Formats: sequence, C-alpha cells, structure tokens
Amino acid sequence: MKDIARLAGVSPTTVSWALNGKRVSEESLRRVLEAAQALNYHPKLSARSLRAGKVFSIGFYIVNPSLDPRLNGYLFPMLAGISKVLASDGYSMQFDIITPSTIDVLIKKALEHAVDGMLVLPQFSGVTEQIMRDLPHDFPVVFMQSDPATKPRHCVAIDQMKGVNLAIRYLHAQGHREIGMIAGRRTCRQRFADAVCLSDDAGARFSMEERVGAARGL
Repeated sequence: MKDIARLAGVSPTTVSWALNGKRVSEESLRRVLEAAQALNYHPKLSARSLRAGKVFSIGFYIVNPSLDPRLNGYLFPMLAGISKVLASDGYSMQFDIITPSTIDVLIKKALEHAVDGMLVLPQFSGVTEQIMRDLPHDFPVVFMQSDPATKPRHCVAIDQMKGVNLAIRYLHAQGHREIGMIAGRRTCRQRFADAVCLSDDAGARFSMEERVGAARGL
C-alpha cells in the first residue's frame, strides 16, 4: 500500500479506498491503478475477504445418488456461463458432486461460510426439501431444477410447456400427425398432459403407454 501511495502521490488511505471500490476522485483512481499495475500489485484474497466479510466464491453442486451426473449436453455450457458471469463480478466458482449420504457437506459449507451462496442441481426427488430444511434460513441458494416434492423460493427450471409446444409445432409442420414421446417418469406426466393439449389444438393424435423406468408414446 505504501509503495503504491508513494508512486501515485496519494495517501495510503486513498489507495485503500480506491482498491476497495470506495469513492475517490477519477484522477486519484487513475493514478492508484496505474501505480498498482506498475508495481504488479495483487491484493491478497484472504485480506480482501476479511474486509468484505465474504469469500467471493459461489458453489455449484450436483446432487446425484451414484456420483454419475450424466453430463448432458446442456451442463457444460451452463457451467461455462455461470463461471463467466461470476468472474465478471470478481467471484470464483466451486464445483462438486454430492451424494445423498454427503448432503451434510453443503450444510457445513454454509455454516462455515466456505462459499457466499450455492447453486444446487438436485438429480433425485426429496433433496431440495432436505437442503431447504437444514440450511441456515438466510443463506442464499438457488435450485437449478424443479423438485416435485417441494417448491423452493428460488428455482431456475425448464419451461416444459414451451419445450413440448416447440417440438409438436415442428413435427406438425413436417407433416407428422401420429406423435410419440419417450421420457423419464419424473417429468413424463406433465409433459404428456401438455402434449395432449397441444396436439389436440394442432389436429394430431398423441397417446402414451407407461413402461418400467420410462414413458413411451405410441
């Protein structure tokens, strides 16, 4: 700090304010930043965290029973997008795969302030309710998938109705009138209800027969 202040011709207090985002004149800020760059100055993360009362890190956690997250095509772009947005605000991202037996790890991270918030992708029913129950009430958490067992306050979920709508309209435009569907049981009922409604409007026929482990449109 003193070296930067000496080179910039300002007080150490001004340097501290400028580097921590507090209001200083544009001229002072310019001189401080130029001096910091010339001296190759990088603030210690621990000191920055202590001053701000946060660790500047957000956790992204997949909760999966088998440590096999079935990395769908959308997951990597999702991680890349989250990382890019966080980095633009000076945050990093922690990533981990959690099993049902280690969900307590998330609670511990929250209690110990290991992260400033969490994005949780639950891949089996019931985990959302457990996390909501055990996390500190004021800890920021956003669920990245809906859970039929509960309705969290903050959740980013796929618009099933719109997805089915786009699919049926596309198939109808291609001349298809007999439409089938294959889906997991977790979401198939809602998708099927949406599909029947939309296919009726489009003049198509849609039916489904349930099978073990899947739903099949015939």
